[in-house]
Order: sequence, then structure tokens, then C-alpha cells
Amino acid sequence: MIIDACAHLGPTLANYDDMSRPLYDATTPEKLIAILDRHGIDMAIIRPPRWVGGSTFDPTYERANAAVKDAITRFPSRLVGYGRVNPHWGQAAQDEASRCLESYGMRGLMLDPEWENFNPTDRVRVYPLMELAKSRKIPVMFHSGYHPAQPALFLDLAQAFPSVPIILGHMGQRLTADAMIVAQRAPNVYLETSDHMYFLQASIKALGAQRILFGTNLPFSVPEAEMLKITLRSNISESEKEMVLGGSAARLHGLS
Repeated sequence: MIIDACAHLGPTLANYDDMSRPLYDATTPEKLIAILDRHGIDMAIIRPPRWVGGSTFDPTYERANAAVKDAITRFPSRLVGYGRVNPHWGQAAQDEASRCLESYGMRGLMLDPEWENFNPTDRVRVYPLMELAKSRKIPVMFHSGYHPAQPALFLDLAQAFPSVPIILGHMGQRLTADAMIVAQRAPNVYLETSDHMYFLQASIKALGAQRILFGTNLPFSVPEAEMLKITLRSNISESEKEMVLGGSAARLHGLS
């Protein structure tokens, strides 16, 4: 089974301009499923994309989360939902996160320090969302990369919430070595593979394949290229490849 742990869906993808527009049309669940089928991907863990403005006013991600809820309701055997919130909205963000988990049946949360400009260790904005994740026993994925989303900033958060699985999206991008060090020190940290370039094989060897999640970053990256990093470029065993490509995500989310 191949599970894409990092995919985006929703009508706000149409708001992206020419410089940042997606490579594929994933504005509806049918279109996303067609992309998955074309590349032999069995399931995808989906979340709203970054809100970039445009005709749909949705800075709180309420409309975008509703679109994800509709998609996972219609395709429950193919799609798993994560709710996305902006911690700067305070109680409104906490209420939206609760709605996603309790009413919409989503299995995780997505937070983006780089785009929303918050520190991962912010006790006022981030900790209440982590407490919610702790109480619901669900993972939280963070975009990791440029300030203030450098992997090293997540160590304190991971150690403050050791029972919450924390997924560092894109393996920290250019700072993959730092992401690997954080994960070595915090066993509740997982690394997601899309849009990174370095140390994939070393990370699998150091952490175990069960803590590495295959992702494509659809519709912003090419699935074939992301998959080839696992199947061809990494000198790992077939069992490790199977774990990274789907087994890790299945175990983390209780998927059969």
C-alpha cells in the first residue's frame, strides 16, 4: 500500500497566482483521486493549502476544512483528513480544530509556522492546540523549513508533548540534518519526505523506517520524482521501502 502523507485539496488552490500555481488541479476530490490513480497511490492524507487571498475569503480555513471534510466523507477508503488552523486566531483556531476532530472526523492537525509566522514553542497560541491533540491522541504535522519553522525549534515542543506524534513536513527541507537530530532526541518526531534533498537514507538508518513518511506535496510537486527518491535513490531494503511508502502512515493513523 502506498500512502501519500502530504497532499492538499480544495477550491482555494484556484487562488494561487502564476508564480506559485499548483502543477496539477486538485480543487475537487474527484480530480485528486484521478491524480492518485494515475501514479498508483492508494491513499492520501489531505489538508487545506495555504490561504493566499483571492476571491474566497478564508483566513481561518473554515471553508477549506469543510472542503476536506466533504472529500473524506465521499472517499473514506482513499482520503484521510487533517484540519488546518492559524494559531493567531486564538480561541477561534481552537474551536475550528475541535470541529475538525470531533465533527468532521479528521485524524490530525496541520500547522504552518512559516506561512502564519508563529514560533512552534508559543505557549499562548500553539500549546492549547497541542493539548487538544494530546487529548484526542492524534498527530500534528508542521511545515518545516525557513524561519520560524527551522527543525531545531521543534525539539522543545516535542519534549513538552512526548505523547503527541509530531510530523516535520519536508524533513526540514535544506535543514534535513537538523530534523534528523531533533528526531533522534525526541522519539515522538516523524519526518515526511516531500520537497527535501538530503540525508533520506541516513534518516531511515538512524530513526528506523517506521518514523519516515512518504509524501508528495501534491499538487505542488511531481509524484514520480518524490517516489523515485524512495524506490531508486535510497539504498534501503524492500521492507524499509514498503514501510516508508505506506506502512509508517498506516501504523500512525490506524489504517488497514
